[in-house]
Amino acid sequence: MNDLPTPPAGPRISLADEAKTHSEDPFFQKCADQFAELQQAICTEVERADGAATFVIDNWERPHGGDGGPILGGHGSTRILEGGRVFERAGVGFSLVFGRFTDEFAARLPVGTGNLFAATGVSLVFHPRSPHLPTVHMNCRRLSRGGAGWFGGGADLTPYYVNEDDARHFHQTLADSCDRHPEIADYPAMKRACDRYFFNHHRGECRGIGGTFFDYLTDEKHPRDDVFAFVADTGKALIDAYFPIVARHKDRLWTEEERRWQLIR
Repeated sequence: MNDLPTPPAGPRISLADEAKTHSEDPFFQKCADQFAELQQAICTEVERADGAATFVIDNWERPHGGDGGPILGGHGSTRILEGGRVFERAGVGFSLVFGRFTDEFAARLPVGTGNLFAATGVSLVFHPRSPHLPTVHMNCRRLSRGGAGWFGGGADLTPYYVNEDDARHFHQTLADSCDRHPEIADYPAMKRACDRYFFNHHRGECRGIGGTFFDYLTDEKHPRDDVFAFVADTGKALIDAYFPIVARHKDRLWTEEERRWQLIR
């Protein structure tokens, strides 16, 4: 009996190509575009507030196929401002990457299946010169894995000398952002989550005065467009929450003793 002919092999899809499909979903691209726009808006505010220094921009691209690590491709923009009049150093990063989680890490994730993922987000940290200006952190992100998707993020403030008016303003601005999305966001719960997540066990204290923290806001729990609207609002609220504080205090004089305390903290 003659052997049947072997059918021709179809095109082989690499792991990198398969992972890349997670980042090509139109909704995922919409999130990435919003995060890139937010990065630009925040950098504009930083340069305006500083009045002297500008960001050095590194637009990067990860080679398709990766280098043996978990990231198999992607691109982003890393922006650093150093030596400014107001900001000693400020960094704002945007990225869109896709790749493969390790089996060990994938097993710990409560959302999605498999190892392939895509992630996009924007994050920042600002270190001011003046001890009367607080450090601020913020992150907003979207991840997709095995047909599932979720958002995470938050923002928090670390003053060296606590100003009660500034603290109220920061928290109220973030609370107002949550109140605009009552089906998604619970500010008291997100504030508690922030305090827990950033608790400094070595010092036995919270990091600064806190803010908001959230993770695993999944597409199964909430309509993803509604969560996206809240996350985008969180990023924009950071501008309203932080830069009025900068404007109030950036021209205040400080002493060497206050500067030493800032470096210790």
